[in-house]
Amino acid sequence: MLVLLGVLAAPARAPEASPWERLADATAPPEQVWTYRPEEGGLRSALLAGGKLVVSTTHGLVGLDPASGAQRWSHALAWPRCTSDGEALVCVPRGSTVLDLDPATGATVAEQTVADAQLAARQGEDLYVITDDGSLELHRLTAEEQVWSTRLAEPTLAITHGTQLAVIAGTVLTDWSSVADQPTYAAAAALDAETGESVGSADDPVLVHQVAPGVWTATTTTTGSRYLREEESPVPIDPAARSVGYDEDWQGTDDLRTGPDGNVAVFDTTSDSWRWQTDGPGIALARLDGVLVGLGFEPVPHLQAQDTATGELLWQHEHTTGECPCLADERTLVLVTSSVTAGEQGFTVDLPRLTALDARTGAVLWQLDELTSTPQVLTDGEHLIVITPQSITGFRLG
Repeated sequence: MLVLLGVLAAPARAPEASPWERLADATAPPEQVWTYRPEEGGLRSALLAGGKLVVSTTHGLVGLDPASGAQRWSHALAWPRCTSDGEALVCVPRGSTVLDLDPATGATVAEQTVADAQLAARQGEDLYVITDDGSLELHRLTAEEQVWSTRLAEPTLAITHGTQLAVIAGTVLTDWSSVADQPTYAAAAALDAETGESVGSADDPVLVHQVAPGVWTATTTTTGSRYLREEESPVPIDPAARSVGYDEDWQGTDDLRTGPDGNVAVFDTTSDSWRWQTDGPGIALARLDGVLVGLGFEPVPHLQAQDTATGELLWQHEHTTGECPCLADERTLVLVTSSVTAGEQGFTVDLPRLTALDARTGAVLWQLDELTSTPQVLTDGEHLIVITPQSITGFRLG
């Protein structure tokens, strides 16, 4: 049952944050400036909104200055979950309340009661909210009226980039749960924001990936779309590009596609022909400076880079895995790497490290200390913010 009370409409604010995590200068080792650990309770997630780092803990919200780590505000709430388009901030504490907050001050801008609310995102006057009264549902609400709803499967516990629900390019995207009539292993959903119609089907379920705070992809086995915070419509992609976490050539004419050997290759849409189509990476991670960086698996796991125009192998790091989050300046790629050691019973993967590589030469410019798990990494362009389950650390770049 859905109950609405006392709605105060929040003014729509256009997002200003870049969808890709672009850095001003990542060549020099970053300087650690601050560390944040909650005084009580545990860290849940963190996101950038309106120039502030909004941290969710089990006991409430805290607004931090990304440069200094100084606390600008706090808001006592029970187990809040928040979403943001880079500017607006929508949070749902435990209960039945959806709060629009000012990320600069933490003040409540609007409050809406939605029974059994779990997570919400706003797009203009529309509120998209996931509820759970024993049956999980996603609703579109305009003022006090429900426009549509769809049943979801049981939620996944994964948390990526601090946001599990977004409305981008006319599409509602979530990696909280899948649509109920699709296999639950998909654990994600993409729906038309206007109609609630789902992308994908039971026979060809959609796989949704949040590859950066403002970038999502939704792919089936044959088709795909990329959703960028600054774009009005989805951008068609091949499923081979689903995992790319940084792509400065996303508006270009070279498409990443699956080549005849099953690996990622490059197709020139202008000439309608392959630039190259074999020996590419198994998983594409990033494109910058005319280079495609990806992960290969044969004969051992390795990072590799190829010239996007010719397919020439530029470098290869054996016994090294890589994954996003991916951030970059013009020539430097920052990603998470781990060393891989071969043993009698397979490969052992060491603890991850945040690593900066020269995209064209593969030279390691710097590495941070080992982490206990793959971190969440955010940036305002001049600072790196590294989030782990235990703490948040701010670094100054340049």
